[in-house]
Amino acid sequence: MKRIISILILIQLGLVAKAVTVDFVATNACFGAPIQFTGSCSLPDNQIASWNWDMNNDGVFTDALGKSISYTFQFADTFKVSLQIITFTNEVYTTTAPKTVLVYPIPVAHFLANNACFMQPTTFTNKSAITTGTIASCAWDFNNDGKIDNTSFNPTYIYPTSGSFTAKLSVLSDNGCTNTTSLTVNVNQNPLADFTFEKTCLGDVTHFSDLSLINIGSIISHSWSFGDQYLSSDVNPDHQYSNSGNYTVSLIAISDNNCRDTVTYNVLILANPVINLHFNPDSIVYGGTPVYVKTIGNYASKLWSNNSSADSIIINQAGSYSVAVTDFHGCKNERTFDIVTKAATSDIVANNVMTPNGDGINDNFIIKLIDGFYSVEIKIFDAWGNAVYSSSNYKNDWDGTSQGKVLPAGPYYYWIKANDIVYKGCVNILR
Repeated sequence: MKRIISILILIQLGLVAKAVTVDFVATNACFGAPIQFTGSCSLPDNQIASWNWDMNNDGVFTDALGKSISYTFQFADTFKVSLQIITFTNEVYTTTAPKTVLVYPIPVAHFLANNACFMQPTTFTNKSAITTGTIASCAWDFNNDGKIDNTSFNPTYIYPTSGSFTAKLSVLSDNGCTNTTSLTVNVNQNPLADFTFEKTCLGDVTHFSDLSLINIGSIISHSWSFGDQYLSSDVNPDHQYSNSGNYTVSLIAISDNNCRDTVTYNVLILANPVINLHFNPDSIVYGGTPVYVKTIGNYASKLWSNNSSADSIIINQAGSYSVAVTDFHGCKNERTFDIVTKAATSDIVANNVMTPNGDGINDNFIIKLIDGFYSVEIKIFDAWGNAVYSSSNYKNDWDGTSQGKVLPAGPYYYWIKANDIVYKGCVNILR
C-alpha cells in the first residue's frame, strides 16, 4: 500500500519518465522542387541539441540538419526518410519508422512540326513522355503570344502570315508536374502560280508559258492538267488538242519547301473554218462545159490552186483542184475537189409521156443528166404550132401548164438547144 502511494506521488511530481516521440511532416513534390520538412518532438525544443535527418534510409543521419529543412532530391523516386534528435544530455531519439516521401518525375515535353506553308495547315506531333504516370494535359501556344491556342494532343494550326514563329508546348502530368519546350516553326511563302497561253486553232500546237513567281526560295516543279486527261511536268509545255472547244487548264507550282499554289484558266481551241462550195452546173459535166465554182461563207482570205484569191473561179477542164481559206481568227482549212467530165451524147434523153396529176410520177418533163449541160434552152408547141412554154435555162420544171393554165391531154412538141446542139421530139400529156 505504501509502494502504490509513493508511485502516485512521483507521477504527480513529474518524476516518472514518459516515452519520447519524434515525428515530422512533408509533402510530396515534383523532381527539382525543394521539399519542406518540419520536425516535431514531445520534448521541449530547449532540451534538444540537434535535429538530424536520414534522407535515403541508409541509417546515417547526416544528410541534413535542423528542425525545419528544405531538401531537394537528386532524382525522382520513392524515398524513406527518418528524423533523429539528440538532447543536451546526449540522449538519442528517432522516428519509430521511416516515412515515405514521393518525388514525382517531370514529363519530357517534346514535339515536331511538319513543313509549314502560308495558309496551309501545320501538323504538330506530340512526342512528350513520362517515366511513371501519364501526361494529363497539353497547352499549345503557336505564336508565343502567351495565350493558349489549343489543348489537343496532336493539333493542327494555320498561320495567317509567313515568317518564323516560336511554338511552345506545356505538358502537365497526372501528379501536377509540368514541363515546357519550344520550337521555331518557319512558315514558308507560297509560290504565286500563273501562266499564259496562245489562242490556237484546231490542229495547231498550243504553247503554254509559265509565269509563276516566289519571293523566297525557288519553284522546283510544275504540274499541268490540260483539261483533256493529258498531263505534263514541263516548265513551258506544248500541247495539241484533238477537238475544238473550251478546256479548263490548271497549273500547280511547287516550291523547294513543298509549298504550292494552283491557278486555272479556260483555254479556247478554235474550230477551223468549214468550206462549202457551189458548183454550176455541177462537178460532173459533159465535156467542154465550163464549171463555175464559188465558196459559200465569209472568210478573211482565199487561195485557189490556180493562185486566184477571188471568191470564185471558172474551170474548163477536168482535174483535181483545191481552195485554202483563212477565217477572221486566223484559223485555216483546205478543201480538195474534182471536176469530172463525161462524153456528150448525140441525143437528148427525155421522157415522152407526162401524167401531171400530182402523184410525183411523170409530173414534169424531165431531161436526164440535164446538169451535165452548161445551158439548156427549151420551147414547147401544141399540135397547131402554138408556143405554150419556153425557158432559156430549163431546170426540169415544166408541169404541163401554160401561163398557169392546165393544158389538155394530147401530143406536144419540144425544141431543145443544149450546148449549142438542137434536139427535137414529142411528149404526150395523159390525163
